[in-house]
Amino acid sequence: MKCVSLISLLVLMSPGGSVLADQPDSVVPIVNARLAGLLESNVNQSTDRSAFLRRVSLDLIGRIPTSAEAREFAASSSEQSRDEVIRRLGDSPAASKRLATFVRTLWFPQTSVSPYEYLATDTEAWIADQLNQGRPLNEIAREMISVSYAPEKSEAREVSPNRLTTPKTLIEANDHRPERMAANATGAFLGVDLSCAQCHDHPFDSYSQQQFWQTAAFFVAKSRFEDDRKWYELEIEIPDAGKSVPPALFVEDSPSQNNPRDGQLTSGREFFARWVSQADNPFFARWTVNQLWAEYFGQPLVTTQPDQVAHPVRQQALDILADGFVEHHFDLRWLAKAIVSTDAYQMQYNGATVGASDPYPYRITRGLTGPQLYESLNIAAGKPPIHSDLDSAEQLHDRQAFYQLFPAYRSVDVERSATQALSLMNGEKIAQLSDPSSNPLVQGLATAPFLSEKDCIESMYWSTLSRPPSQREWDTLRTAGFLEDDLARRDKRLGDLFWVLVNSVEFSTNH
Repeated sequence: MKCVSLISLLVLMSPGGSVLADQPDSVVPIVNARLAGLLESNVNQSTDRSAFLRRVSLDLIGRIPTSAEAREFAASSSEQSRDEVIRRLGDSPAASKRLATFVRTLWFPQTSVSPYEYLATDTEAWIADQLNQGRPLNEIAREMISVSYAPEKSEAREVSPNRLTTPKTLIEANDHRPERMAANATGAFLGVDLSCAQCHDHPFDSYSQQQFWQTAAFFVAKSRFEDDRKWYELEIEIPDAGKSVPPALFVEDSPSQNNPRDGQLTSGREFFARWVSQADNPFFARWTVNQLWAEYFGQPLVTTQPDQVAHPVRQQALDILADGFVEHHFDLRWLAKAIVSTDAYQMQYNGATVGASDPYPYRITRGLTGPQLYESLNIAAGKPPIHSDLDSAEQLHDRQAFYQLFPAYRSVDVERSATQALSLMNGEKIAQLSDPSSNPLVQGLATAPFLSEKDCIESMYWSTLSRPPSQREWDTLRTAGFLEDDLARRDKRLGDLFWVLVNSVEFSTNH
C-alpha cells in the first residue's frame, strides 16, 4: 500500500486541482468563421501550450509528448509553433499508424474482439502502409471492398516482393456471407444502416427489405459452375419471401443505378466499391469527416441519432470539411491536420455538461484508449515504443494483454471500469514501471547526484504530465517528504511519485 501522503497528492491532482504546419489552406478559417458565432460562456480561450501539445500528440500520434518535446514547445515563443507541431506530427509515420487504427475500427469494429481479432494486425499494417504512401482513403476503401476471394497470383509477389498483400478483412470478418458484407460495407464505410431492413420492412425506415437484399446481391460470389455468368446476372434469395433479386444500389438518383451492367468489372463488389469511392458519393466523405471529428472531440460534429437534429451551423461546418476532404483527394492526414487546426479543437473548456445537440461542438474530455495509455506509460517511463517487427514475443504478449484489459481502440468508446481502475493502481504494468529498477526515467534521475530533488520532481512532471508542478503541488510534495535531500532513498521516492502521477485523472485522460 502507498502511504496516505501519496493519496493526498493524487486527490490534489483531480480535476478540481490545478492544471490541467502551415494551415491546411483556406478550409480551417471558413470552419472557424462558421462556428465563431456559437461560442458561449463555457468556452473561455485557447488552451495553454502544454495542454495543447499533450492533446494534439495523443490525437495525432497516439501518445503523450516526451519530456524534451514538452519543454521545447513550452519555451517556444513562435506564433507559428502550433501549426509547425501539427504539421510535424500529422506528417509522421506515427500519424499514419494512429489513423490506420481509426480506419480499421471504423470499417471493421468486429476485428477488435474474438473471433475476428486475428485480422486486426495485418489490416492496420496494410492501411498504415497505404497512408504512408499518400494513397487516398477512397482508393483504400475501394481496394478493401473489391479484393478478390481468390489468393493473389504468385507472379505478383515476384514483381513486388515487399508489397503487403491486400487483406480480405471484409470477407473474413463477415464469414463470407453476402448479407453481412453488405451491412458492414454500408454501415461502416458510408454510415447508412440497412441492417434493420434485413428481416422485414419497417414503417418508419428509409430503406426496404428488398433494397437490403439488392445491396447484398453485390457481394454474391460466383460458384465454380458459374464462370460464364456476368456479375450483374447473379441473384440472391430473400429469405421467406419466395423470390430472388439482382444487385441494385439503394440510392435512387445515382447515375450508376440506371446502368449497373459494366462488362469490364468482374464482380458486384467491384461495382459497389467503385460507387463508394466516387467523389460524388453522397455518404463516404461526410461519414469519414464526422467520425474523425468524433474521435478527436468525443462526439460527432453532426449527431447520428435519428431523434436528434444538429444545429444548422454544424451541418455547414461538416459540409465545408467534407468538400475540402474531397478536394484534397481524400487525404486522411490532411483531414486530421485540418480538424486539429480549428479554433474549436484548440479551445479551453471549463467542464460544463455538453450534449450532442448543443450548438457549439465542444471538445469532451475522455479516457485514453488502450493503445494510447500503453504507449504513454512507456514514454513517461523513458522506454522506447514497442515495434511488432523488432521486439521480443514476450514484449508483444505483454502489450496485447494490456490491450485486452483496456479494449477500447476509439476514444468515443472509452469507459473506465472498476477493474481497469484497480489495474492502473495495482496491476502488473504499473507495478513494473513504479519499480525503480524497471523504470529508465527513475534510474537516470536517482543516479544523478548533480540534480537536486526539485530538478528530479520537475523532470517527473514533464515526463508524465507535460508541465511543471503548480505551487499547490509543490506545497503538497514538500509536506509528503518528496523534497528530502536523501540521495540513498531517492529512487524509492521517485518510484512512488511516478505511481501517483500516472494514476492521476490528468494522465489518464486526453484533457
